[in-house]
Amino acid sequence: MTSAAKAEPQASPADLLGVDKKERWTVFFLGLAYFLAAIGITPHTLFLTDYFHQDLKMTAEKSSFLFALIGLGSLCGAVASGVFARLIGTSASLLANYLLGASAVAIVLLTDDLSWISLSAFILGFFLLACVALSSQRTGEVVGTPRHAHHWGLLTLGFALGVALLLDLCHCRRSPHHLCLSQPWADRLGKRARENLSKSTQL
Repeated sequence: MTSAAKAEPQASPADLLGVDKKERWTVFFLGLAYFLAAIGITPHTLFLTDYFHQDLKMTAEKSSFLFALIGLGSLCGAVASGVFARLIGTSASLLANYLLGASAVAIVLLTDDLSWISLSAFILGFFLLACVALSSQRTGEVVGTPRHAHHWGLLTLGFALGVALLLDLCHCRRSPHHLCLSQPWADRLGKRARENLSKSTQL
């Protein structure tokens, strides 16, 4: 009988961290962008339907439809990310996707129009899943397969911290909407928050 096959050598801590300065900076900026992406998507996913229903006076059914649009956009983004990565490369696809995500956030900063906000929900969903796929792929391209899991774990942690940071800021300011909304929207929600706070202090 032959001896059991030797286990594959494990990557050392130095291998995991990487020693190339260019790689470190590339991963840093990928992580920073991913962190900011988490901040950008959180208001849409948590507060947009409330704005649709409470402030734009849409029915609950129409407001909930925004989640369907986000879901549909996510489905399209997951499929399209691979196609675009093959056609124009991962880096160019990732840059274009971030510009697309920024446009989704800009829409709700600039208008209260229902059609545009619905489009923003779809674009945001597209951006979300494409961002995950393309960021993971680009990280693997930069650091290599053996170190991908380590570095992608750090980026995922940064994403979670971005969500937590925004939610904490929203809680401290008592108006979860004002960080991402147009001024009329923010003013209305801020007024409502102050009224609710005043009522609670009178009890």
